[in-house]
Amino acid sequence: MWAGSKVDASVARQLPNATWSIPDQPGYWLTSLDVFHVLHCLDMVRQYAFPDDYPEMQHLSKIHIRHCIGAIRQSLMCFSDVTPIAWQWNETLGVGDERDDVVHTCRKFDRIQEWGEKNFYSSMLDLETHVEWDINA
Repeated sequence: MWAGSKVDASVARQLPNATWSIPDQPGYWLTSLDVFHVLHCLDMVRQYAFPDDYPEMQHLSKIHIRHCIGAIRQSLMCFSDVTPIAWQWNETLGVGDERDDVVHTCRKFDRIQEWGEKNFYSSMLDLETHVEWDINA
């Protein structure tokens, strides 16, 4: 998805924490929406869990996977979907089973995706270069 997004000074000033300015785009600062980070993490854990299907992903460090599991846990706890899940008899399995077709009340994800597309920052930043927070520049 969208690893990085760019925001202008009016938005960057409202962030609770300072963020990097984007050197090749003066007047813009780098941010990421947590939903896209968590979706990235879920995909990384999924690929890491199936080494036969994704051998190229086995280079991921356990530190990265632990980070991703922590991010997913925090997101789940923070947003705590309390939709009741019904249990019904599953004839095929011969057991009581949770329904996976329960209607949830959700945010309008298409609007979040539109924002991500509109504010996408596609360049790679040099993450080893210290960038000063200078919102007034």
